[in-house]
Amino acid sequence: MLDSQPTYHYLFLRPRRFGKSTFLQTLAKYYNIRLKSQFARNFGGLYIGKNPTESASSLLVLCFDLSTFAVSTLEKAEHSFHGLVYHTLHKFLMDNKAYLPEFDAGSLLDKASGANSLRAVLVRYLLTSSKYLLS
Repeated sequence: MLDSQPTYHYLFLRPRRFGKSTFLQTLAKYYNIRLKSQFARNFGGLYIGKNPTESASSLLVLCFDLSTFAVSTLEKAEHSFHGLVYHTLHKFLMDNKAYLPEFDAGSLLDKASGANSLRAVLVRYLLTSSKYLLS
């Protein structure tokens, strides 16, 4: 059902310790093109492995893990946000070099501003050919 929708905008509200992260990690592994060679091992014995959708193992997946986000003070929260976004985007660009060869992390990312880094990557993506699928 999720895969048949025209857009991928979902909000998962569940109590603590109710499997939200596990579910999102499963989706990331299912759709991630970098993990295509592991698809049969991860999903082969399941219904979704035997009946994959068109989008299975075909997307670049960008995941932000906010569990390490520090919010004790406004200053720490801001610093933590910028660092989290920077490091996540840097890892994403390094991990996906084969699919994004002309994306240079050094020129796109700004350690001082997570928002500017994210904007730079998304704008760069939007200005390139449609061969890139980013989620």
